[in-house]
Amino acid sequence: MLPLALASLFSPSVTTLLNGVRIEHASWNSGSSDAVLLLMGHSATMTWWRHGAERLQRAGLRVIALDNRDSGLSQRFDSALPDPVTATLPAITCEHSQPGPTPDGGGVCAYTLDDLADDAVGVLDHYGVERAHVLGASMGGVVAQIIASRHAARCRSLSLVMTAERIGEATAATAAASDGAFIGALGAATLPPPHPGMTKDEYLSSRARRPRRAASRLLPRGRAAVTGRWQTLAIIEWERRRTAEHASALRGLKMPALVLHGKHDPLVGVDAGRGLAAATGARFVEYAGGHNFGHSAAERSKVWDEIVEHIKASP
Repeated sequence: MLPLALASLFSPSVTTLLNGVRIEHASWNSGSSDAVLLLMGHSATMTWWRHGAERLQRAGLRVIALDNRDSGLSQRFDSALPDPVTATLPAITCEHSQPGPTPDGGGVCAYTLDDLADDAVGVLDHYGVERAHVLGASMGGVVAQIIASRHAARCRSLSLVMTAERIGEATAATAAASDGAFIGALGAATLPPPHPGMTKDEYLSSRARRPRRAASRLLPRGRAAVTGRWQTLAIIEWERRRTAEHASALRGLKMPALVLHGKHDPLVGVDAGRGLAAATGARFVEYAGGHNFGHSAAERSKVWDEIVEHIKASP
């Protein structure tokens, strides 16, 4: 079997029109009946899975991965932004998940996390996979939770890494308690960054304004970098509409669940991972790492061993 690292980093991927959107996806080791669906986080592409995907293949598992909307080679929604960009983001609330302004003209919402979950299920349909082990990291972990709750029959097991029940609120809480590490962790993704010591409500308010300011600053240099802001909006809008419903659904999950979290995570604090494990009834594993799969190769290997063991033990 050709290692993924030598296979041009997920180059044998294909684009399919799913739910009216072009989604880039790929599958390896299709001879296995045990499939694992990989869901990456904010602005990240499926190439970030390359080392873990190799580990899963060595365990005899089929690997299916995709680029979320506005990531990698999947459809970008910058083309849905009319000029000027700043005029299209006067508010983040919307009542319909669709590109462009809402029907009442009150705001813009290209999509929410529900749509990302539906895209992922569409990828499973494309490959004829009825049920898969679902693994999500960071924002992808929330998408994985949505699949487990809204498409439970498609989810054999759930593995959640460095994520939270409500990832927007979790990052807000980290910002409020941060001594400055949070700002460094977000880096250029926040325009401007949060201030140390700010309250959760202050951070959530600033988070809602940042995509609009980012669009304004990026407009003179082109709109390519604006697209990642849609994913931020997707998180905000989904949490605004689905928090109570999602909390109830998580507590009713029946599939085996595993939550793993780096104890030094500067973006989504480890307490959020513990809370998620309690909500889902999952086994919780804390590892030496930050917002990653471990600080060292040895630690990353342990994390992937835990994931493989969990998947293999799931019916």
